[in-house]
Amino acid sequence: QAQALEKANVKLTCVVELVVDDVVLIERITGRLVHPGSGRVYHRLYHPPKVAGQDDLTGEALVMRADDHEETVRARLVVYHQQTAPLVNYYDLRSKTQAQPKLVKVSGKQAPDAVTQAIVAYAEQYL
Repeated sequence: QAQALEKANVKLTCVVELVVDDVVLIERITGRLVHPGSGRVYHRLYHPPKVAGQDDLTGEALVMRADDHEETVRARLVVYHQQTAPLVNYYDLRSKTQAQPKLVKVSGKQAPDAVTQAIVAYAEQYL
């Protein structure tokens, strides 16, 4: 993947890795509920509907997407780690031996606004 970018003469100045434990990712993804008609998203823990299992506006049933079931999420994480770990290691090594691209790690455990602010700060620093 990194070599494909180089062959295409794409120059990266910064690579951002969002770091989140698998346990946290599983909790976040498997807790997600969706209202099919509108796309409104809820979460069992972080943004629950007023009435369990029902959309706040219509009262219609909320559903869990098929790809949000724990077994599916765990399988996706295995593939992610297999395919991403070598890429992260590649950019980590390059970051240590060359000025660019710089690999930066941002904790995904933070609030979404804090994650965004961290990424923007790195982008401003390395652009």
